[in-house]
Amino acid sequence: MTISPPQRNLFSIMMHWLTLLLLIVLTASVFLREDLEGKSLKLLLLNAHRSLGLLVLIIAVPRFLLWIKYEISHQKISPSHFWLRFSATAAHLAIFALLFVLPVLGWMASNARGQTVSLFGLVNFPTLTVLDTDYADDLVHYHELGAWLIMGLVVMHVGAALWHHFVRRDDVMSNMLLRKEKM
Repeated sequence: MTISPPQRNLFSIMMHWLTLLLLIVLTASVFLREDLEGKSLKLLLLNAHRSLGLLVLIIAVPRFLLWIKYEISHQKISPSHFWLRFSATAAHLAIFALLFVLPVLGWMASNARGQTVSLFGLVNFPTLTVLDTDYADDLVHYHELGAWLIMGLVVMHVGAALWHHFVRRDDVMSNMLLRKEKM
């Protein structure tokens, strides 16, 4: 018996892939920033990183609500698939927790350094903490640890999707791909 997750709607699929794209660009911006010379270009990449991180936070809210709707409330769990469902749910919850926590940690670290956080310079976000560079260093440390953790979880997530597709031959992975009948 194969696992047959509920069909995702187009919005869920698009937000899933947009989140992945944003995580890739966020990661690339950090690594690229380290290799660049020039303060203004580094600042531009840092501000882009902050804005994209806030965008991930904004997108994570409806994604999480849709995940609850489709994955938790509609999933039929057979006893033989309990551990698969449990591990998938735990991994998804960890990823969503990091999608919420990492942007907030980055936002707080920026505020603790006395920097305003905005969404592409259009909307300033409120200050979450007081100026304290030692606290900012701690927040950056936790932000970096969380970033490595989410990268590991994403790799595991991709591996699990490929396992479902090629080994179990079920439709778990194909439910997140755009197909004509879903549009």
